[in-house]
Amino acid sequence: MVSILKLPTGSIRRPVWLFVLAFLLLATAIAGPGDDSATVTRIRQAAERGDADAQFALGMAYFDGRGVKQDLVASSRWFAAAARQGVAEAQFNLGNAYHTGRGVARDPAQALRWWRAAADQGVANASHNLAVYYLEDPKTRAQAELGLAWLRRAAAGGWPDARRALRQLGEAWDLGSAGTLDPAREPLRSEAGLYTLPPDHYTVQLLAAASLSGALDFVGDAHLAGRARIVRQVKGGRGLWLVLYGDYPNREQAQAAIAAMRSDLRAAEPWARRLGEVQRFLREVWRDQEDTRLSVSE
Repeated sequence: MVSILKLPTGSIRRPVWLFVLAFLLLATAIAGPGDDSATVTRIRQAAERGDADAQFALGMAYFDGRGVKQDLVASSRWFAAAARQGVAEAQFNLGNAYHTGRGVARDPAQALRWWRAAADQGVANASHNLAVYYLEDPKTRAQAELGLAWLRRAAAGGWPDARRALRQLGEAWDLGSAGTLDPAREPLRSEAGLYTLPPDHYTVQLLAAASLSGALDFVGDAHLAGRARIVRQVKGGRGLWLVLYGDYPNREQAQAAIAAMRSDLRAAEPWARRLGEVQRFLREVWRDQEDTRLSVSE
């Protein structure tokens, strides 16, 4: 299964320039690949005059190798020119270039900068990229909450992977609230829900994954979206994402639930854990890191 928390590495196109790319395809067919066609020349002239849309289109031409020989360095250079003028799709593509190191030197800080710029203009998959960055290995509670905030924003923008991820995280997501609440200031809901359960009860730990995407994939494959909880634990200096299932009054009932599980779930060697223990380590995970606060509006 392909992870739903995955950073895109390609590019996005701007609908207004689809007709331009069609011309580029025609020019390539007539003049042959690698030949700087009259169409590309006209776009280049407009780009050199500072036209932002032409700069973006020329970046796409170099990225795809349409009408010109593919050149990721030139592509990134023209994306950067358009990005500085506020073309959201160019900002997203430039962020991807900095993330992958294709056409520019790899620079995570620049990738975040340009994804953020694109996300602020409503590019939903830029919000998704930011969510992945902050959620895969959060160093503070604030970073985890910020990642979830970006994931909600991506879902509000219609990004399907973000909506699926929220469902698998057990989020009560809805379009109306996702764009108005301030999720960076509220606790992780899956985690917060555990604090309401009696500490002398038991839950079943189904999996300890090294990454959030691994935990999400497990929940999706097991068809447990909306029923399992995913929480973070730090053990021996290493972060783990736990998949927890159920609330049982005692250990015996939790073990009986394990015995009745499907064989694929039992294969992961689930075990019963006292909820009080889980609640304690959740508090300890972030205890010394609460002074760092981040916000989607910063």
